Amino acid sequence: MRKGFEYLGLISLMCFSFFLTEKTSTIVKNTDDIMLKIKEEYANYEVEPKNAAIDGDDIIPGSCGKKVKINDSYQAMREYGIYDSLKYQYEFIKPTIATTNHYDKYIISGNHTKSYVYLLVELNYTNLELVKQKKLQNYNFIVTSSFYLNNKKILKDLAQDNGILIKEASFKEYKEVINDYQEEENRSLFCFNEMGDKEFLSMCSSSHTSTIGKVDTIKNNYLLNIKKKIQAGKILKIELNQELLNDYEMINKYLSSKGLSLSTINQTLKEC
Repeated sequence: MRKGFEYLGLISLMCFSFFLTEKTSTIVKNTDDIMLKIKEEYANYEVEPKNAAIDGDDIIPGSCGKKVKINDSYQAMREYGIYDSLKYQYEFIKPTIATTNHYDKYIISGNHTKSYVYLLVELNYTNLELVKQKKLQNYNFIVTSSFYLNNKKILKDLAQDNGILIKEASFKEYKEVINDYQEEENRSLFCFNEMGDKEFLSMCSSSHTSTIGKVDTIKNNYLLNIKKKIQAGKILKIELNQELLNDYEMINKYLSSKGLSLSTINQTLKEC
């Protein structure tokens, strides 16, 4: 019995010692200059989430919010011994209204507050050789499900630097494409619905796939027409031909001069 009391006393002493150590550590941390600076400044680095904008069947993505993780930020800065706003650690907060809640809508634009633009080109057997001539980095390729399934290797290679959209498919083929495309990496597949096909929209929606539609098309005079239409968040479909390859460098330079960047839909079109 006496030994039992001794053990109980030892355990109580250990618990009290642990509590005292934690309490002391908390007091030291909360009076540290780095923590005091974090508590003074962190609110300036937080961002409220912005809801997607919906108008009938159309949707424009919003953006995620950022909330500072105070203790994680402190640990990251304490490791270097100085306050550094670049080392803030965040958790991302999804907006209440997001594209992932509304797969039954057409995405008609990216978020206008982000400096990305999206160029979509339809890839088929008549222009496939052009893609092999020049690497169109950060473009987005529209293909049919059958074209995808018959050209997996080429499209998987392209998907390292480009996005993929499926424009038409049977339900069986589409499921096969999804499983194959997402097998190696957690990449997002998108649908492209130029004709407003409700059945195809429903199929994509039931597969939790976002659909892009109702976008402007450019068939020639690429640089001139891009200059007329481009703005942050713009999605354009452009025909893939030799003229586009000839204008490729000039298009990139023009976008850069306007502070815009080409992007793949799977990288920056979503809220988070």
